[in-house]
Amino acid sequence: MSGATPHVSPLSPLPAAATQWAGRVLMLGFGSIGQAMLPFLLGRLGITPERIAILTACERGAEQAAAAGISRTLLPITRENMAQTLDERLAPGDLLLNLAVNVSSVDVSQYCMSIGAHYLDTSVEPWAGGYVDPRLPYIERCNFGLRRLLTAAIQRHPAPAPTALIGCGANPGLVSLFVKRALLSLLASRADLARPEPTQQGEWADLARALGVKVVHITERDTQATAAPLRTGELANTWSIGSLLGEAYLPSELAFGTHEPLLPADAHYHDGPACGSVYLERPGALNRTRSWLPQGGQFGGCIISHPETLSIAEYLTSVDGDARVVHRPTVLFAYRPCDSAMLALLDIAGNDFRTGDLTTRVIVEEVSRGEDQLGVLLMGQPGRAFWFGSQLRATDAQRLAPHNNATSLQVCAGVLAGIVWLLEHPAQGLCEPEAIDVHQGLEVAAPYLGDLSGVWTKWTPTRRRFLALPDVLDRTEPWAFSNFRLGG
Repeated sequence: MSGATPHVSPLSPLPAAATQWAGRVLMLGFGSIGQAMLPFLLGRLGITPERIAILTACERGAEQAAAAGISRTLLPITRENMAQTLDERLAPGDLLLNLAVNVSSVDVSQYCMSIGAHYLDTSVEPWAGGYVDPRLPYIERCNFGLRRLLTAAIQRHPAPAPTALIGCGANPGLVSLFVKRALLSLLASRADLARPEPTQQGEWADLARALGVKVVHITERDTQATAAPLRTGELANTWSIGSLLGEAYLPSELAFGTHEPLLPADAHYHDGPACGSVYLERPGALNRTRSWLPQGGQFGGCIISHPETLSIAEYLTSVDGDARVVHRPTVLFAYRPCDSAMLALLDIAGNDFRTGDLTTRVIVEEVSRGEDQLGVLLMGQPGRAFWFGSQLRATDAQRLAPHNNATSLQVCAGVLAGIVWLLEHPAQGLCEPEAIDVHQGLEVAAPYLGDLSGVWTKWTPTRRRFLALPDVLDRTEPWAFSNFRLGG
């Protein structure tokens, strides 16, 4: 029915700044996450349909937008038409919600702030082709290069200025709050460390150093599936196909800890050891690491380039009085997509990443089983590690919000937490999820994250590892780095 408000559960109270906000929302992109987020804008934040407009580059979602009575225009945003297109649709105090791929986070966020509008996206995106165009120098299409542009933009747009929140979905986004929450759990377990809860970056970094956190794995395993089998030549995934392919093709990137004793032959610093940012020579889909999750234990994941690996490492970097780095953890993203996507990626990689004959399918409401486990694994304390995160079953996600599976609902939870924080802090300038108060952020997001909890484990990447041949790294410092065992 036109104008119907989708029901979203549970309806716990939100701050008045979020529910009484009277601005308009312009949504860029209406793919799987855009459609998943619509019930939250209408049913959770109470934004009426006439205050929402959608610009999208694809045909998907037309029926859903029409059923909700929301204006939807088929118009891709490009570098060339950005200013004119947004001039006609944004005013001071409005919110641009960028859920599109191939739309520059840095350029669009700066435009929004220049006219007094707010901005939020779920990842640090380049313009079209930025990740995969081999004609571009690598430094212009990797996350390190994008981060360098973002850092310069943040320095140009400090508070007070309209808040623009970059990379606030699940990861990047919620996982930065998971790291803070995990650090607080580690602190509570240490009777010998009596210190107040951190309130700013340097204090969080010093806490991580005092706790001996040497490695942070962002861990995700997606076991969602449908009754419909995977067809030959098909890539079926639980979220954006384009984003998955871009990340899988991009060389693995990670933050390299100050404790690591050596750099493997196929790893290279982006800008010297001081920056701590490393890339591997092969696409992320071809690089593997071992990690751990509460359900299933040890798993093998792809080392995927993601912006939060760099932002979290930077946030947890301690410096001395002369601004010299004294501690930085190794941070990487270990990702195992759903089985249908993993099988297709193996075929695509075996075909030199040619995708010309590929058919694609985003599976959302037809998901019938499985879950998405997303969290952070903090290692470095002798004999144990600590995981904190979300274990969300697909059936629970479908019950909590329409047009969602477990993966999309975790993203929506991060977006909702970001919007609430943004509206309560409307003059913070250009910033990242690390700026969000961990308690408020998780309070808003928690109802949509299933089992949100912390778990201790004795697992390490060298534990119960099968080797056909002896590994010289096993005879060195036990937190050594290798392609097979990053941070292990």
